[in-house]
Amino acid sequence: MDNACSKSKNYIKSIDPNEWTRFARLVFKEVDFVHHPIDAVFVHAWGDLRYQLIQHVAKVFRLAHGARCIVLNGLPEYETGLAGYQFWKRAFMTQYLIPETHIRATRFARHTHEEALEFIDIARKEGFRSVAIVTLPFHLPRAFLTSLAVCAQYNYPLQLLPSTFWGINWHEEVIHRSIAGEMGPTSRLGRFASECARIIEYRRRMEAGDSAYAIATVAEGIKYLEGGGLK
Repeated sequence: MDNACSKSKNYIKSIDPNEWTRFARLVFKEVDFVHHPIDAVFVHAWGDLRYQLIQHVAKVFRLAHGARCIVLNGLPEYETGLAGYQFWKRAFMTQYLIPETHIRATRFARHTHEEALEFIDIARKEGFRSVAIVTLPFHLPRAFLTSLAVCAQYNYPLQLLPSTFWGINWHEEVIHRSIAGEMGPTSRLGRFASECARIIEYRRRMEAGDSAYAIATVAEGIKYLEGGGLK
């Protein structure tokens, strides 16, 4: 079990079940990308379920008419010992015939917050107005809230459209090989629990003044996804 998951019981009192359920319905709602133009697809990539995630990213990119690029973390490994940027780029090019010119890499980003900083920096420089945030189901809530917080910090009005895929085995045991140093066996459901714990813990650290953390609250996520926009 990773540390965040083992601490998850400590956060139960911080969770309003109705609020979190409402947020889950919004963040996991399927987006009709045919009728929601985007400028780019930002990908929080993992070693686990990489083929399914690559397929979903390619699907979103093809559906979203006008999308200029897929943006990936430039790291050579996305989890310790598992394939990274070059593998994903080659898969998009050879399996889905996406031109190399439409695949971009950020600078090396070691974790979700650094990825979000890189993504939003590219969006600001390129003048992007709408992007898809794509990752695995258990990671999507935290990835979305992190990007939302970074947008708010820069006061950049970027439309964020969260997207993922389904049909996974939540109870299958997987080995988490984080490049941030955490390693250990857990289930994907366990990963989801630890992600929820991280949302609360990272927000606590942000509010305590730790600049290494930036994440919106679940309430802020609800407001944004219901049309309220950035604060």
